[in-house]
Amino acid sequence: MHRQVHAHILIPDCPADLNNHYTITATGEPSHDGSVPDYSISVPGIPATRFVFHTGPHNEGATIRGLSNEVLLAIVLDRMQAWQSGPFKCQENAESIRHIERALDAIRRRALARRGRGVLGANTI
Repeated sequence: MHRQVHAHILIPDCPADLNNHYTITATGEPSHDGSVPDYSISVPGIPATRFVFHTGPHNEGATIRGLSNEVLLAIVLDRMQAWQSGPFKCQENAESIRHIERALDAIRRRALARRGRGVLGANTI
């Protein structure tokens, strides 16, 4: 199963918007939790980049070792902070940084709650 992802396209049909040149494809079947762990990002003229996300409990054999959502958010946060501390500083970057930090905080609270219930790293709710 392949599904195109379009959330990155900010201004459709605008060649100046870099995101119109990227194709994001969720590949494969959803895992036990409903998410697709494998994505391919294609840009004309360069080889596709594959992102494989971690899925499954941390300590079991059926686990796919890969990236976490937090890793990608941290990378984007680092880039936005660099732009904000350089010549591309603007209100929109500051707002983006706040939202990414809020997303990471929400994920952190979820992990702490799961740890408190004794299910962090386990394939259970």
